[in-house]
Amino acid sequence: MRTGMASWLRAETLTIFGKLHLRRHNYEQAFRCFQKVAQLQPLNASAIAKLGYCYAALGRHRDALDAYDRALQIRPDFTSLYANYSLALNRIGDTKIAAEYLERALRSRAYLKDPTNAASWHHELGLMYGKLGDWEHALIHLRSAVEGKPDETALCNLAIALWHTGDKDGCVDAYTKATELAPRSAEGYDGLGWAFYNLGRNAEAVAPLRRAIELDPKHADAYYHLGMVLLGDEALAMLREAAKLRPEHAETHYAIGVTLAAQGKFADAIESYREAVRLRPDYAEAYFNIGVAYSALGQPEMEIEAYRSALNFNDTDVPTWGNLALTYSGQLLHSDALQAYRKLCELQPDNEMGFYGVATSLAYLERYDEAVPNFQQAIHLAPSFIAAHEYLGWTYAELGKFSEALDSYRSAMSLAPNSAQLHSELSEVYQKMGNEEVARQLRSRADELRENGVDPAIPKPKRPIYKEPVSEIQR
Repeated sequence: MRTGMASWLRAETLTIFGKLHLRRHNYEQAFRCFQKVAQLQPLNASAIAKLGYCYAALGRHRDALDAYDRALQIRPDFTSLYANYSLALNRIGDTKIAAEYLERALRSRAYLKDPTNAASWHHELGLMYGKLGDWEHALIHLRSAVEGKPDETALCNLAIALWHTGDKDGCVDAYTKATELAPRSAEGYDGLGWAFYNLGRNAEAVAPLRRAIELDPKHADAYYHLGMVLLGDEALAMLREAAKLRPEHAETHYAIGVTLAAQGKFADAIESYREAVRLRPDYAEAYFNIGVAYSALGQPEMEIEAYRSALNFNDTDVPTWGNLALTYSGQLLHSDALQAYRKLCELQPDNEMGFYGVATSLAYLERYDEAVPNFQQAIHLAPSFIAAHEYLGWTYAELGKFSEALDSYRSAMSLAPNSAQLHSELSEVYQKMGNEEVARQLRSRADELRENGVDPAIPKPKRPIYKEPVSEIQR
């Protein structure tokens, strides 16, 4: 009897000391206390639960779960454990189950019926749902968190949930309230600037981002976002400062590349893009921009290599296939161009340039019969596509179908009646038909149009513009 009483007293003493250590955040000492209590009293669910809490505080989340499980086996009604059980599950990556347990805790624990007491748990649950991509539920709980206890970080996370659920004005409002609640903190100002930038309201973004930097001169995100809304050398200076503070952020180096390219500094831009792909080897957009920069520098072999690298990581990107096809065509690699244009048509069946490219590639390969329906499809998609009418006419002429050729050239000339180029080409068709008189008249008219300075009607396809950096939500 005395031994039992002594054991009980020792356990009680250890429990008191364990709780004291917990209040002081001395988790190692608390752990030792509750470990001994659990040895002395194997059915003491509270002590085992506290042991689990210590495990979690020490980063041993799987051990924490084992302890919580033991406590729940002893006391199945120990519902106050659900919240901490949820946190441990979340830390090991079982976020969906973690959210379910935290929902149970909020429903079953009387203490958490008070909105103020529950605020931090609603915040945690909102973050879990955000992690799961369930932004509607994230929004519900983050609202509850802010209503229970207004807090800058909760407001910023609420802003992110509002953005994801389409309430852009609500997002701006939440970030604004965060800056009012914590005017000496950079977090809300950076978020507000980010929101304005993504809404295309660059002028409004500048002031909050500058304020964020004033409050925190090492705030890499704020420098990055400010670099995105400014122009020229000032933008470059902000982005380079962001790169110094956060050298492993691939998107910053990419944005530097875009800014340099806009200034015509293509070799320097390529260097920045290559740093971006070193840091993020699957960065398809950076490879795309390397290709465009090499195009500007007149290095088609390097351009092709860059586009092919981009497609290794995103083989459904229409601009990349389009630029690759154009470059192949420019290098007279018509078989390669044909495959690229066909892929473009597969990805974008309403793209007249894709069918036109397929048709011209086939024509250059002297596969005229196959070229005809592709020219026709381009014209079907874009009836005023002068070059498609023109080259369909040329293709019919190569096939000896002169009546169809004349019809196609007439369609082209109805769209561009003063084109020297069309008059000259049509003269060649009549020459092949043996009608020298009409051919001579058309050549004379073509010469007259050239002397009058009328430009040819056939525009060359243009390359897509540079891809802009994306300012993703990272907070």
